[in-house]
Amino acid sequence: MLLRDPSCLPNVTEHIVRWPSALTDLSILLTHSTGGGYYTTEAIQRILDIHRSSLKRVTIGMLSGGSIGHTRSPDFSSFLHLEELGMSAYDLTHSETATDAARKLSAPNLRCVTLRFSAEDQHSENRSAFGKEQLTWIQEFAKMRKEKYPVSKLEKMVVLFDPKENPYHLRSLLRGHPEQVSVSDIVESLTWPWEYLEKAKQCAAELELRIEFKAGWTREEWDRVVRDEKVEMPDVLEDLQPGLDRLFLRGKAE
Repeated sequence: MLLRDPSCLPNVTEHIVRWPSALTDLSILLTHSTGGGYYTTEAIQRILDIHRSSLKRVTIGMLSGGSIGHTRSPDFSSFLHLEELGMSAYDLTHSETATDAARKLSAPNLRCVTLRFSAEDQHSENRSAFGKEQLTWIQEFAKMRKEKYPVSKLEKMVVLFDPKENPYHLRSLLRGHPEQVSVSDIVESLTWPWEYLEKAKQCAAELELRIEFKAGWTREEWDRVVRDEKVEMPDVLEDLQPGLDRLFLRGKAE
């Protein structure tokens, strides 16, 4: 069953979802410009619980308040047949502790969780959405899953993260007037946007959790474009050159 952008209140949706005797697939895609703002964690939990004993695949949109960390994830631990789950990353990595998330995702047959960093109607991803805090979260989650839930079948997390950044945009930044160029902005822009996600992938693999993601640019492609743009840097940035060279050498070593 697919419920796309329900404009009715959650209690009405509950009645609709009760019509089938045993749902195996349920997707609730939310747009907060309409009725999505009423779909809190508690409301979604009540809807999902109706078919808790039969659901195998569940996808839910960003819950009300999830973008600023006020919403937490529903609890899927008692969904005995759940195999695949898709949800907003903001309702998990930005709202739950790794310990609580591991418990809520301890459904006995859950094998794959897909985390989306896009919001259906609100904004595109920003590179800061997956940084050091999210890297630490993934490490702690993978460790908690292995230590506290050793029989868990969760083997894969698919992370949909695409900040839509293009290294060619550095041209306008690096050609700007010196007084308009921020060193911190340049260093941030030069870094491959999926740097922390790649590190999370490596750390999780050591704890037997596979992280999958598709970068819009490979590290090699990104670095090659940036290296080409470095010759365009204004004189005021010449002092950055040794640091930039070390950045690229470190990226190759990793």
